[in-house]
Amino acid sequence: MQSVPETLASLVQPARVHRRLYSDPAIFEFELERIFGAAWIYIGHESQVKNRGDYFRTFIGRKPVVLVRDAEGEVRVIHNQCAHRGSLVVKIRASGAKRCRYSSAYRIALMRPRASASCASMYQL
Repeated sequence: MQSVPETLASLVQPARVHRRLYSDPAIFEFELERIFGAAWIYIGHESQVKNRGDYFRTFIGRKPVVLVRDAEGEVRVIHNQCAHRGSLVVKIRASGAKRCRYSSAYRIALMRPRASASCASMYQL
C-alpha cells in the first residue's frame, strides 16, 4: 500500500486533480496533522466582525473557533467550547452577544481572556 505522500503525488496531475483528494479519510487525517496542526491558518477577515461584539463561527480542522471583535475593538480568535462543561458557546454562525447555556456570565461580545478555568470567569466582563 502506498504512503499518503505517494498517494497525493499520484492524484495530482498538471491539468487535473483527482476527486479522491477531497473525500479520502486518510488524506484528510494527513492534512489535519501536517497543515492544521502545524501552520498558520486563515480564519477570516476583520471585515467579517465590523462592530464590537460581532463574531463569526468557523473551524480549524475539527476544532470549533470563534472570530470575535472584543469590547476594545480588537479582533480575537477563541476556542468555541465552554471550559466548564465542554458545550459549544456559539451555536449560530454569526451575530452579536451570546452566552454559554451553563453560565450567564460567558458573553462573547466582551471577551477578554483571563486565567480562570470555569466558563463563568474565563472571560472578564
